[in-house]
Amino acid sequence: MNKMLTEILSPFAVSDISIGKAEFDHCVELARRHGVEMLFYARLKKHYTGLHVCIDEYLEKNYHAYLMAVARSMRQEAVENDVITALTRERIKACIIKGNTIARTIYEDLNCRSSADIDLLIPTGDLAAADRILGESGFLRHDSLPLNFVTQRLHHLVYSHEAKRVPLELHWDFGYPLYFNLTPAEIWKGVTGNDRQGYSLTPENTVIMLLMHHFRHGFRELKILVDILWSFYRYDQVIDWRDFVGTLRKYGMIKTTVIVLQQLDDLWGLADGRLESFRILRQQIDVLPEKPAKFLLRYFRMDIERKDPGALDMQMSKLVLDQKANIFYSFMKIFFPKPREIEALYPGTGKWMLPFNYLRFILWRLFRGRC
Repeated sequence: MNKMLTEILSPFAVSDISIGKAEFDHCVELARRHGVEMLFYARLKKHYTGLHVCIDEYLEKNYHAYLMAVARSMRQEAVENDVITALTRERIKACIIKGNTIARTIYEDLNCRSSADIDLLIPTGDLAAADRILGESGFLRHDSLPLNFVTQRLHHLVYSHEAKRVPLELHWDFGYPLYFNLTPAEIWKGVTGNDRQGYSLTPENTVIMLLMHHFRHGFRELKILVDILWSFYRYDQVIDWRDFVGTLRKYGMIKTTVIVLQQLDDLWGLADGRLESFRILRQQIDVLPEKPAKFLLRYFRMDIERKDPGALDMQMSKLVLDQKANIFYSFMKIFFPKPREIEALYPGTGKWMLPFNYLRFILWRLFRGRC
């Protein structure tokens, strides 16, 4: 069952599948649960039409739902363009990440991937101006935390627009600060383009972003793992994967990559040599000293029958960070921010109030906070 779904979702050569209606209906349910039904539908339409009655019935029955999803993606792209134009007018560099950009660059099909929101990357120094412009454009920010606090604790802010009805995430980082050794300035070294033509991530930066995204979701999101698979496939002969291992090691992402490689191999059997990217990464990483503990490899086996990632997964993923100092920080930051972060959250209270402000933060974190 799982093999049938993963085969349909994969970028590899299509083979005939033997399937009954009950089995196929379960594949559909799993595709919906994991948010990959647009890709599932598109791959069936392109490669499996006419092979089985249950497939043809599904394609016909869900044709209008698929068109609605396509229309939603088009409306979302229009909003993206409007936001980019507004920011560019104010000389703010902005790069769309994930969503429609992933569909266009990795899948080469805008109609095969849905996204719940818009993900926009800007330089950290432009956050205040971008926040103002979004507010003037009708986007309502979901929190009121000081900007100089969130830039040290978070990687994005969330906005919504009553009329446009699409959430927007304003990113300045790929993940929580100091979990990995990748700074926002380093990220922008992997962005190409200009104000006139637009900005985009390099292939290497795209893969790094997806790996970090999978980490942030506790290594449990099938949709992200499918994105990673397709990125390996699309950039198989584009990225210098031996050199890329050095980049991963520099950013402290070796153990994260090992978990991902295991999951890819479990679901798609990549050890058979179909992808040079997979072969080179595994070969080069196997000789490095950074290795996740065996219990973590067992814990993060991908089971696509699972309903949802649990809160424990998010905490366990922190143990996959390469450096012990980063692991320690990832747990300490939950309740014990750096003093300058507390001062940013509670400005004007004076250093003598620091112990009291720490207590305020801990209580807020326990009952309301998320950062």
